[in-house]
Amino acid sequence: MTDVKLIPLTRNNWEPFSRLQVYENQRNFIPDNLFIIAESKFEKIDLLGIEAVSEPVGMLSLGFWSGVTWISRIMIDKQYQRLGLGKASISEVIHYCRRKQLDFSEIRASISVDNTKAVRVFESSGFKRLNEFYDVEYIMAWHLDENGTN
Repeated sequence: MTDVKLIPLTRNNWEPFSRLQVYENQRNFIPDNLFIIAESKFEKIDLLGIEAVSEPVGMLSLGFWSGVTWISRIMIDKQYQRLGLGKASISEVIHYCRRKQLDFSEIRASISVDNTKAVRVFESSGFKRLNEFYDVEYIMAWHLDENGTN
């Protein structure tokens, strides 16, 4: 089950995504989904639901600041973790940016230094740790090369 689809959250579909949860020991890595939904109404963010086999399995938000696309939030519901959906969702972000014809050459994310599983998922998706930190988070980046690939 690694095929995922990113869909915009709307007034007609947001509620099932708001009920998704991470494990208790992951809650300090990401805010509650209702906070993420509210945040998307006030920031320059695209809020997307992650679906697999037409089921809500996660959420992510993309921010656009200073010419850089940021994966500002990403979560996969606890019952769907360890199925490759996080990595598949990160891959879909690249396709999403291309479909929207966004002018991007870099995608960044900040990951808690304690969230070793997420760091590994991003690294396996082609992200590299930069020599930058945000608070206690690694800044990781994925770059397009001159051929338009990673």
